[in-house]
Amino acid sequence: RSPGNKHEAPWCFTLTEGVRMELCDIPICDYKEKSSGNMEILYILVPSVAIPLAIALLFFFICVCRNNQKSSRPPAPRQPKPVRGQNVEMSMLTTAYKPKSKAKELPLSAVRFMEELGECMLG
Repeated sequence: RSPGNKHEAPWCFTLTEGVRMELCDIPICDYKEKSSGNMEILYILVPSVAIPLAIALLFFFICVCRNNQKSSRPPAPRQPKPVRGQNVEMSMLTTAYKPKSKAKELPLSAVRFMEELGECMLG
């Protein structure tokens, strides 16, 4: 290796104390091997796209099949939901049903005013 092209050839460290490094007999890298790097990218890129796509398609087909099964079945008869936890018959709702008045009506003559409250128009 020769980082920064400081030497005319690749160099190696030595074990001798007097000589720190010397030129090595390492062949120059073959650029044909660099094209295999593109294959490594494909080995990563293809599964990372194909697997989520396959999962999405599987989910889509499951949803379509479930919708087809639901549409092929006859619809179940709908039952009325109970009102506030009570079972109420439809006949009671359709007939003239008069609820009992909870507020008692008093004639004005039976009411005695003790004092006037408030000072505004609405009391």
